[in-house]
Amino acid sequence: TSTFSIRRTRTSTPGRTSKFPVTYTLKEFLKEYERRAKEASARMEKFINTIFDNAS
Repeated sequence: TSTFSIRRTRTSTPGRTSKFPVTYTLKEFLKEYERRAKEASARMEKFINTIFDNAS
């Protein structure tokens, strides 16, 4: 999230239309967030499966 906030402040520099880059970076951020969430859930699933395999 830190890189996202830095990128957002950089796009809001005067002399440039800040509206488009911000919405664009937001889309990119959401895409990245979604990808990480999927990865995390897959990892969690694997982790839970490992626990159950060890338990049985």
